Amino acid sequence: MTDAPTDVQSTGPAATFVFDGDCGFCAWSADWLAHLTDRPDHHGSRPLSVVSSHDVDFADLGIDPTLIQRHALYFEPRPVGAVFLARGSVAIGYALRDHAASRVWRGVGVVLLNPLVAAPASIAYRLVAANRPRLAPLRKLADAALGAPPRRRG
Repeated sequence: MTDAPTDVQSTGPAATFVFDGDCGFCAWSADWLAHLTDRPDHHGSRPLSVVSSHDVDFADLGIDPTLIQRHALYFEPRPVGAVFLARGSVAIGYALRDHAASRVWRGVGVVLLNPLVAAPASIAYRLVAANRPRLAPLRKLADAALGAPPRRRG
């Protein structure tokens, strides 16, 4: 299975990043992503909605609900009723490239989507996803060093 983007049917109104709502590490990471992509004027791009898998109707979107157990998901509407769907590290890359508040984080998104980096990033993402229950101590260290991530709004 690849993390390559695909098209699925939907009528969703905005770009959306979905994380596994049953995963504390995923929620913590999503809080940081929401913070990094929070920009008041969005510089001409659409805002990114960062939501829990509990708030998404996968059947309505035509997305296999089991995907969220292995991948974060990024989707955005397309003009003809289909949505663009990316998974895993590619989803993070698109979220940062297209929605980050700073040029630095948009650059990180560009790098994650570079074909030379995409394969190793996918491997790293899968390692993290497979070991996310073991990452709670790292969250605590990061919170101590950086402060807790701001909580998502809405």
